[in-house]
Amino acid sequence: MNVMVRCELCGKDFQKITRTHLAREHPGWDMERYIQEYGAANIVSDDWRFIVMQHALGSIKSGVNPIPTEAVPEFNFAEQQVVIGSLLANASLMVDSRGGKYFYVQHDFSQLPYMAWKARTLTRLGPVINQRLFFVPEKGRFDVEHFLSTLSHNLFEELAKEFYPVDKKVIPLSCVEKLEPLGLAVWYQDTGCLTAGIEIRSNFAEAYSLEPVAGALTDKFGVDFTVSNGTSLLVEASQAKRFLDIVTPFIHPCMLYKVGQAGTVTVEVTKRLKVVYGHYLLDYQGGCTTSHGHNAAIDITVKGAVSPGTGMVVDFGDIKQIVQPFLDAWDHTLLNNVDPILSVRPTAEVMAIYLAATLRKFIPNLYKVRVYETDTAWAELNVFSETSYLEDFLQSLAEIGEWWQELQANVIENSSLAHKNVNKTRYQLRED
Repeated sequence: MNVMVRCELCGKDFQKITRTHLAREHPGWDMERYIQEYGAANIVSDDWRFIVMQHALGSIKSGVNPIPTEAVPEFNFAEQQVVIGSLLANASLMVDSRGGKYFYVQHDFSQLPYMAWKARTLTRLGPVINQRLFFVPEKGRFDVEHFLSTLSHNLFEELAKEFYPVDKKVIPLSCVEKLEPLGLAVWYQDTGCLTAGIEIRSNFAEAYSLEPVAGALTDKFGVDFTVSNGTSLLVEASQAKRFLDIVTPFIHPCMLYKVGQAGTVTVEVTKRLKVVYGHYLLDYQGGCTTSHGHNAAIDITVKGAVSPGTGMVVDFGDIKQIVQPFLDAWDHTLLNNVDPILSVRPTAEVMAIYLAATLRKFIPNLYKVRVYETDTAWAELNVFSETSYLEDFLQSLAEIGEWWQELQANVIENSSLAHKNVNKTRYQLRED
């Protein structure tokens, strides 16, 4: 299987020799000269050649005429792993006009060679890559989508019973247990990402708990999988190398950025959010001992590989969606009354630690948290993969803070009782 071609001028491997590469790296060379000199046989990989051939044939609707059962009596190993791995991610089993089931999956524009590899692996099932160009009035421009579909087949009927036992798609443990490194690599390439650790998203976690899935994967591959926020499977940074050693041999060349290879570019991305709060510092010599307010800014920095599929490390909107609820709980409040951790020492430093320890559970590749009290005064914390020391620090503050809150409550309660007793005494005196 020729998934890469070698440039005869520099010896580097690519999926496709491009005009851009020749112009940038080999001045004086263009595609016509290159073909004349070295021939056209090794311009593109087998995956790109498949795409070109499909494009030449035009968009062909599939999933109409089932393949006879005897043509493919059962999946071979590669077919099974590609189909199951894809279905555990975001592929679907669709119903054709005759009621038969067929395999369907979409991929980003930049992942076309990977989709072509899937199609070539499923050759016996009649795969076709479809391209749909459509006008989007809201955007005022054309957009494009690509999807792979096979012919319908009774083997997909059997899989549908496991993945669609009810109206919603689920993750069947029976299929998780069939996964081998190839299938796990497909699942990871489809919906996974490399952050501080490994994250594999699930698009249908509501229909099925991920806890037993994490347990089954841990037993199967000897890597500790946990569940994050009910929607993703996580492998902590300490276990990431073991996971990558399992899947990397099966990663497609155009997806190598997901394992930190093939010219991966790492970028820090920061989203700034605003919050208005009041606070005071207990047992402090200075102006901050009295209640005062700040128009503060919070910088959340994520560090990771830029995805060729999106051109992003993370969407700014996704960062805001995660962080904003925590800041809303602080907004226009006296922080000392919000949480025991902030009761005694609601400083910028403690706020940074609080956010880092909390957000790390929801943003695996969280890198820095910066809290601006003013434009010229801020606290910044670099977040590491191990956050237990942050939790320990916050726990010590919580112990003091809870004691302080209880003390204040007792004083207020006793003062209230004393005030009632004084009023009662005055009333009795007036009666006398």
